[in-house]
Parts: sequence; C-alpha cells; structure tokens
Amino acid sequence: MNVLENNLREKIFQILMPYAFRQINRFETDGKCLAYYTNTITAKKILENREFWLRNASAMNDYSEVNYGISKINKLFFVDSTSEDKAFRNAGERLKKSMGNFCNSNGDNIFSKALHQFFYEQISWVHNTYIVCFTEHDVSTDRYGRLSMWRAYGGDNGVAFVFKPGYRFQDYERNNNITVTPVAYLDDDEFLSEVNVLTDSIVENEDMLHRVPPDTLFSFFVNLLRYAIVSIKHPGFREEQEWRIIAHSGGVKLETCCARGVVQQVSKLKLCEDNFDDILDHIIIGPTPYENIIYKAFVNMLQSVYSMSNAEIRVFPSRIPYRPV
Repeated sequence: MNVLENNLREKIFQILMPYAFRQINRFETDGKCLAYYTNTITAKKILENREFWLRNASAMNDYSEVNYGISKINKLFFVDSTSEDKAFRNAGERLKKSMGNFCNSNGDNIFSKALHQFFYEQISWVHNTYIVCFTEHDVSTDRYGRLSMWRAYGGDNGVAFVFKPGYRFQDYERNNNITVTPVAYLDDDEFLSEVNVLTDSIVENEDMLHRVPPDTLFSFFVNLLRYAIVSIKHPGFREEQEWRIIAHSGGVKLETCCARGVVQQVSKLKLCEDNFDDILDHIIIGPTPYENIIYKAFVNMLQSVYSMSNAEIRVFPSRIPYRPV
C-alpha cells in the first residue's frame, strides 16, 4: 500500500472512528504507556517464546461486557418504532441518514448493506474474535503499579511489562492483521454523545467520503460496527483504562493450546526479537514475598534471551507493601 493510500485510510479512520482517533492522539501526545499485568509463569512464557496470546473473546473474564456493546448497537439501530427510548431511536435515525447518500455501483446503500451483514454476523463474529488486553500506565505511580490490577491478574507473584511512552503496537497492525484500539467506557448519555460526534463528522466530510471507493467504505462501515461491540464497556470498569489488540480468526493463524486450564485455540502475536529492547521500557514486580527471587529470575531472562546489558535497572519491585490474603 503506497503513501497516498495510507494517508487516505488514516483520514477515513479519523472521520469514521473519531473516539478512537481522539484517544490515540491523547495517548501519543501525552506520552502514555501501555502495561500488561500477569503472573510470573505467564510472564516467563512471554519472554521465552517472544509472544503474546490473543484469546477468544468468549473465554475472557468479562465476556458479559461484550453483550453490553451488542445491546448498545442493537438499541441504536434495531429498536422497534414504538420504543419509548426516543433518544436512541433519534440518534440512530440521524446516523443512518448521514450515511444514506453513499451507494455502490449497483445503487445499493452501502451502510444498509453493512448494517444487514452486522445484524446476522454479530454473535458469530464475537465468537471468532481474539483479544489481548493492556492497560494505560500512569507514570506518576510508576514505582507502584495499580493495586487493582495486581489483585486481578498477578496474585501473589505478579509481573507488569511496561512499554515505551507512546508505543501501542501500531507497527504490528498491518503485518499481523490486528487492530489496536482503546476501550470506550460509556453510559447511555456518553454513548449517544459519541454517536452524534460520529454523525457530525460524516456530515462535515461527506464530499471527501464520496471519493472513497465503495468497497473500502463498506469495509470501514462494517468494521466500525464490529469493533464497537468488543470495545464498548460499562463505565463501572473505567479505572481499567484498557486498550485491546483485536484479531479475527479469518485473518490470523490459530493454534490449540492450554490457557488457564482450558484447552482452546489462540492467536499468537510474535514479538520481533530485534526491537523488543526498543519497545519494552521496564518490568515491575508486584507485591510478593518472593521479591528478590523473582527479580533475579527476570533480570537473567532479559540478559539471556534479549541480551539486555542494563537488565538490572529495567526490572524493579513495586513499592506497594505485600499483604497476605
């Protein structure tokens, strides 16, 4: 894909996915970091095998949250005309109207076709979607990590990989058929506000969108709906500040593995050995009674697997005191 095509896709992304565009801008401008919290066993496998596992969305801890996104989209477009929820109905009608002037060579409305496809594939698409989750890391608490994340994912022997400021695996997207996206924590009012922002964006850029090939526009419309249902979550989870790497089984290789005691298919995102030193900032060891043992083990892995000469200062313990459960 040449530079012109890349620029076109970036412009379409800015128009049709304004929430993600804003969050990516904020993340990069503010120099935020992504962190991956896990236990020492999984962290050891990640370093030794140079890979993250993307697990099926239906096997995740918060799979019920996928239903939250589905319900929001369905409520927007598929509510009965007699529904009392006029705000959703009106926002959905306004959005559909803004997309009503885009047709393919047969004269078919592109968004109507995308909506039709989404309606029939939404459940099957979720069950064929693979995800790995990260969290935004707050540099102001860098020596601590986040206690809720240690408790949820680390247990008594947690480890957090913290990546370089502004880095969000964007260089892996094209070659690995993955999408990196921020999670949107939206209540009804916030969701409708974002729908209106999207509608305004389409109206303001209608002339430009008419110059986009119909097949490309159709793909963007479908992906807008697809990724919404796996990246919209209940605002009660907002403190997670989650980002997701998302892949679909149709575009990635799957392998049968055992994860958390369940035999399942996973997609393995291979980390480039040559640049891992460039993307990893440091490793935090969570609150644990085995701090010194774990520290030595991970310093040794960074030295032996990745030849990091400064591994001793790239690994350090959380300053949160260990509290036995």
